[in-house]
Amino acid sequence: MDKQSAIALIMKEIGLLTGKHRNQIENMLEIQFDWQEELTEAGLLGWEESKLQTLYQVMKGVQMTREYVPNISQSYANVNHLQLPSKVQFGRIRESDKPVPASPPKEHDQYGKYDVPQSVIRLYELEHELGSDMDFKLGLLMQKQDFRYHCTPPDFIPFASPGMDGIHFCFVTDFGTVDDLENAYIAAVSPMDFDNEIWIVARNIMEFLRIVSTDRSVLYNNYGSGEAYLADVKRRERKEPDDAQRKAVSRLKQFFGIEAIDDLASHIDEVKAERAARVRLHTLDSVGVMAMSDSPREGEPRMVAEAPECPELPEHAFDEADAETKLASIRNLQYKKIIPEDRKMLLFCMRTLAKLGLSDERNRLRKLGVQE
Repeated sequence: MDKQSAIALIMKEIGLLTGKHRNQIENMLEIQFDWQEELTEAGLLGWEESKLQTLYQVMKGVQMTREYVPNISQSYANVNHLQLPSKVQFGRIRESDKPVPASPPKEHDQYGKYDVPQSVIRLYELEHELGSDMDFKLGLLMQKQDFRYHCTPPDFIPFASPGMDGIHFCFVTDFGTVDDLENAYIAAVSPMDFDNEIWIVARNIMEFLRIVSTDRSVLYNNYGSGEAYLADVKRRERKEPDDAQRKAVSRLKQFFGIEAIDDLASHIDEVKAERAARVRLHTLDSVGVMAMSDSPREGEPRMVAEAPECPELPEHAFDEADAETKLASIRNLQYKKIIPEDRKMLLFCMRTLAKLGLSDERNRLRKLGVQE
């Protein structure tokens, strides 16, 4: 079908929708297509071919449901006496009916407003030099595309992974308050560690690389304390690195001018205590929320309420909260798996981020809804 005919069908079917069915389509447009405006023919003419065809197929299904489903019993009764053959034949899909392939993901799309840090560019250079040893001996697979799971917070920017269990390492932008990603905290996200998926591992990427050169188990396990780490070290059998691993670690140190961390147990406790002291609000995922303004903090950091769970929560009630409380609530909703599964709450959170001017974070949250 040509573009004009497809748009005509879309507009016709949307015009026939009312009430909850229209709301469902509007929510779908925002989550799946990132479209928040009123749908018009002129607007649709500017859509990508792949998106337009997807929407056309959806609305074609709506049309078929409207025209045939309500009368299916009557339709069957009308032809039941004809003794029609039960044989079904299948043919090839016409070239014109084949779906248009989606655009490939953009390289470094996950960085949003930030430039790709120089340290990440240098890691690409090291990856090119070491080849497969970067993965097998250092446990680093560099990620040039957005790599996130249902539990990856919207202000996290994934940059590498160890290639196992969905674990990925991220810059923590603290909802865009970090000026330079070279100075951003680094977090590990492990989707398989239910209820303990996220932990801060380093104050910055150079410290993260020092951990890589010391003991990578800290990047794969949420120990929670230095004492728990030491207990695990005592339990596990010590395995000496092979020559290839020693060479890769040595090259990493030389390439970035870093040294191993002498006392990882103390490092774990220090980073955890420092982060807890710096945040404005604590959250269930242990990440917390930094101050979004220069206003002085009153008292010690506190745990925000566990977040609004009712999808019908009036938006004006939530609007009265300060930015930090809203963002802490979004963290808690994601930790408790309410978003992205609950579509109404997902849209509520997306719109909250948009109102706060956090367009990158809103778009990352929307991507999680599309993946569901």
